[in-house]
Amino acid sequence: MMRWHPALGQKKMSPEPGRAYAVNSCAMQRKSESYNFRPTFTETTPYMSSDSGLLTQRLERLRLRLVESIPSVTVSARAHLRTRSLSDVLAIFMNWVDRRIPPRPREVYAWDGLGQRGFSFRQTEAINQIIDLFRHGGDLTPYLSRYWRTHGYEAPEATRRRSMQWQGKNGGYKDFALNTFDLHHLHLKPCDANGRHPGGSRELLYVHVLRERVTLVMLGDHNSFDDGTLLKAIAELRSQSGWDIKSGVGTSRSSRDSDCGFLLRNGVNSIIKAGDSWVLPGLVSSAGTSIEHRQWADHILEFLEEADEKFDQYAAQAPWANHYPNPGKDRINWAFSCGDFGLLNEEANLFWCLLPWKR
Repeated sequence: MMRWHPALGQKKMSPEPGRAYAVNSCAMQRKSESYNFRPTFTETTPYMSSDSGLLTQRLERLRLRLVESIPSVTVSARAHLRTRSLSDVLAIFMNWVDRRIPPRPREVYAWDGLGQRGFSFRQTEAINQIIDLFRHGGDLTPYLSRYWRTHGYEAPEATRRRSMQWQGKNGGYKDFALNTFDLHHLHLKPCDANGRHPGGSRELLYVHVLRERVTLVMLGDHNSFDDGTLLKAIAELRSQSGWDIKSGVGTSRSSRDSDCGFLLRNGVNSIIKAGDSWVLPGLVSSAGTSIEHRQWADHILEFLEEADEKFDQYAAQAPWANHYPNPGKDRINWAFSCGDFGLLNEEANLFWCLLPWKR
């Protein structure tokens, strides 16, 4: 792995667990004219969830706020989402909000295989603009697919697509690259005010994003999802990173890349050969969602089982407690900022990160 170019002047990462920060880029908003996200909530709903009556008022407020922050194209989809339990809503919210890349400074690295797949020097200027945004903590939302702003959830009966409901021009709300390979895909051109990328912007930069670093993996296009190039690239990257299967043997017959891709598209994990090694290129659930998103939702629920009973103690220990000792009623609540979970002081517009997500 090689560093793309020196990441000078790196600032200390924020947010950090136990540190409060302003939520001027909070992702708990359903629609926005700009890319400056602030929390806006709608709490009234005539629908009953599967765990309604079992949650405390504070947790029910969290569930409803998450429901209203997830974009849905149809009224029936939103009505269906309101009936989902807190556990389901947490997982659906993470599956949507993780498509956004939280703006914070990161070191930028390029995988050795980047130059072998679709890369040419004519894209250098566009790629360097994206790299500078990563290095300085800029907002990469304009480089994401427009579907991130509109397709956060679809009711199962509202789509004619296969049950996986993969994102595409015919509908769907699940990002295949993110859910299966843990990769974000960025357009090389930012979108306009209508969320569309000028000039088509066919080329996509596939990146692996973590909290303090990002790795440039491959330059491709939308065909890369299914033509095998993305699958081969991530398999080689996994193999070189030591993710090869050490104690197993290959399949009894020759496994084609198309077979593995077809299985992953249908929520079935499969192995593929990369050089002399066998690797698991992706890890997706049978519902077509990231297993990590489900695990993170479960982790938050386990935390809340004990923490919600001690909510007043957490609120009293918050970094803003000395400056805002008497916030108004219901002005401090459980909340997300992108994938991070913690307490939000709505009166001061400050978020205290208690559980930091990996990005």
